[in-house]
Amino acid sequence: MKSNFRVLIKGKGKPLLLLPGFAIYPEMCDPVVKELAKSYLVIVPYLPDLASFSNLNDLIVKKLNELKIKDKIILVSHSMGAMLAVKFVLKYKNKVNKLIISDGLILPHEKTFFQTAGDIVADTLYNIFDPSDWKNLILSLYGHAKFFSKNPVNFKYQMDFAMKNSVENDLPKINIPTMILWGKRDKVISSNNAEKIHKKIPKSKLEIVNGNHLWLLQNPKLLKVKTDQFVNEN
Repeated sequence: MKSNFRVLIKGKGKPLLLLPGFAIYPEMCDPVVKELAKSYLVIVPYLPDLASFSNLNDLIVKKLNELKIKDKIILVSHSMGAMLAVKFVLKYKNKVNKLIISDGLILPHEKTFFQTAGDIVADTLYNIFDPSDWKNLILSLYGHAKFFSKNPVNFKYQMDFAMKNSVENDLPKINIPTMILWGKRDKVISSNNAEKIHKKIPKSKLEIVNGNHLWLLQNPKLLKVKTDQFVNEN
């Protein structure tokens, strides 16, 4: 029996699971998906559909089985999606080849939701003359508004999940090759966190890239280059 767990699928090649951040629908990742789909079979879950993440790992595995994907996946994650990615790797490490964490919400988050929203705006104002920054801000605000209006219960659950959870203590248990990418002017989750995460994950490498919290939407080609390099490393 097929599950009702919705995913967006695009491209062909090695399977790549993309876990985006809070209030990000797959269609909002379109620039990233299109770029990655040039070399990979990209799978993006509709995370806003979920009122709980308690069985997310099993839903993902069931969907992979439905798609007859037997190869180990490349797991690319961003922001809140990185927390979910860590949980998936720990439960199903035999299904993951390599892990990429981008600006991950992994360490304890001491800011409120509204402080974080203010940081997203500050992220944009830092580089006020860059139109792609403004586009990402509008996209983020649209995603939050759409999510709240369509699924207020899910919105509340996922917001609490993002703000109140941490997988910091689980990081040393990750034993697959991991690359950490971080925007050097990320004001939502400081790049100082990147070094802390890097030190806690044994087989990890760290690269600081030019951009803010949503740099991968701003520069999907850079994400593709970094992903290709990492995937092709022995």
